[in-house]
Amino acid sequence: MATLNPAVTVGNYTATLATLRVRVLQRLGFGAQTANPPPGMSALIDEFLESAQRQLAMRFPELVTERFYTWTMVIDQNFYTVSGDDEGVTAPDFILDPKKISWVGVEDLNGTFYPLTEGIDPLLYTRAAENGLPRRYEIRQALEVFPAPNAAYKLQVKGRPLNFVLASDSDIVSIDDELIFLLALGNAKAHYQQADAQVYFTQATTYLGLLTAGTHAGARFVPGTVIKAPLPQPILLPIV
Repeated sequence: MATLNPAVTVGNYTATLATLRVRVLQRLGFGAQTANPPPGMSALIDEFLESAQRQLAMRFPELVTERFYTWTMVIDQNFYTVSGDDEGVTAPDFILDPKKISWVGVEDLNGTFYPLTEGIDPLLYTRAAENGLPRRYEIRQALEVFPAPNAAYKLQVKGRPLNFVLASDSDIVSIDDELIFLLALGNAKAHYQQADAQVYFTQATTYLGLLTAGTHAGARFVPGTVIKAPLPQPILLPIV
């Protein structure tokens, strides 16, 4: 069986809410008060940081690292909740964002992966009693597959998680911390009417461009290409 994800502690961002709050306080001119900022200021900066992360992750989803989500399918069951998977990841919670799914497929009992086609025509429900290897999927209140599985196949979904919540000092960020810092700092400086706010908005834009360029890695974009599905894994029969 293929290992589809690294451990949750490998490769994720490590900057915390407390670290970024101190950096923003220092740049705003409150370096001597990072341990005891003015009343209400910590909550305000936290809001700037949380908002910056949310906006950036929604507008530029490629900044959020993808992972695979795996469900062991149940015979005759069409619906699977997208809020978690069989891995039970809790440190931190990599909860699948249903708006940021890039691939859905089935792994059969031989370990062969098959892509599922998006969309289930309601006419297909005429044959709802005919179970088999799922071929189509649709996301509504839950992730639905059709037909319902006739064996314990694996439902494999590649997508991006929801943002980690920035609520307590130890909470870590979901995307690059420098980008969150620059946008939040620009907003904070604008709020306090500091003259150099635009400098940090410009730095955030430039830094964002470098990050998004880097996400392409070695990919090449050639129009008209078609990726063929892998051949099924052969089943070896014993020699009689």
